[in-house]
Amino acid sequence: MGVLATALGIAAHEWAHALAGMQSGGDVVSVSSTGVEGRWSTLRNAGWFFLAVSGSAAQAMLALTGWLVFRRARGRAPAPALLGWALFAVNAWMPAMLLIASPALGFGDWMDLLVRFAALGPVRVSAAVTGLFVVGLLFKATVETVGRLVGGGGAAARTERARDVVSAVWLGCGLVAGAAGALSPAGLMPGVAIALGSSLGATWPILVACRRVGERPVPGPPLDVRRSPFIITAAAVAAVLFVVLMGPGVRFD
Repeated sequence: MGVLATALGIAAHEWAHALAGMQSGGDVVSVSSTGVEGRWSTLRNAGWFFLAVSGSAAQAMLALTGWLVFRRARGRAPAPALLGWALFAVNAWMPAMLLIASPALGFGDWMDLLVRFAALGPVRVSAAVTGLFVVGLLFKATVETVGRLVGGGGAAARTERARDVVSAVWLGCGLVAGAAGALSPAGLMPGVAIALGSSLGATWPILVACRRVGERPVPGPPLDVRRSPFIITAAAVAAVLFVVLMGPGVRFD
C-alpha cells in the first residue's frame, strides 16, 4: 500500500507540473519521477505560480481522497482503511515537507516561484515558517489517524502494531521511489538522492507519530488486515509502470 500510494502520488505531482506548464504556455521536454524538464521562458508570473503549486496541489487532493476513504472505511473495511491512510500520509507529508525544504535549501518547486519576488530573503523565511506551521498541524493529524487505524488494545500492543504498519508503508514508499530514481535522466546517484530525499526524507515523521499512539486509547477491535490479491496486484502493476515509464522519463521532444 505504501508502494501504491507513492507511485500514484509522485506521478500525480510531476504530471500536474507538466500540465500546468503546458497550459501556461511552456513547452514540456520530459516528465520523470525526479522532475519535469521544459522551456518556460514564455511563462508570466501567473504561469510560474501554477507551475510551482500544481504538483503539491495534486498530492494534496490525493491526500484528501485518502483521508475520506480512511474515515469511511475505518472499523468496517481494514484493507481500504489502511490504503486510505497510506494515501493520506504519503501525499500529505511530501508537499508539506517540500514547503520547508525548497525555500530553506534554495531550489525546487517553491523556489521557482519565490525568485520572482524582489524581497527574496524574507519571502523564503515566510514560506519556510508557513511550512513549519503546516507540518505541526499535520503531525497532530497523523498521530490521531494512525491511532484510529490500528484500533483498540493495550498501549504497548497498539504502539507495536502502529510501528509495523507505518514502517512497512514508509519502506514501500522509499523502495518504489528509489527504484525509479535509479533510472532518472539526472543520473544514478543524483536520481536516487532526489528520490529518497523526497520520499523517505519527506515522510519520516510518520515513524515518530506511530510512537505516540499508545498515549490515546481508541475503542474498537485491533486492526486485522488480510492479504488482498487485488491491492497487491494493483500495487505491482503501478510499481512496474512507474519505474519503467517514470524512471527514465517520458520525452516530448
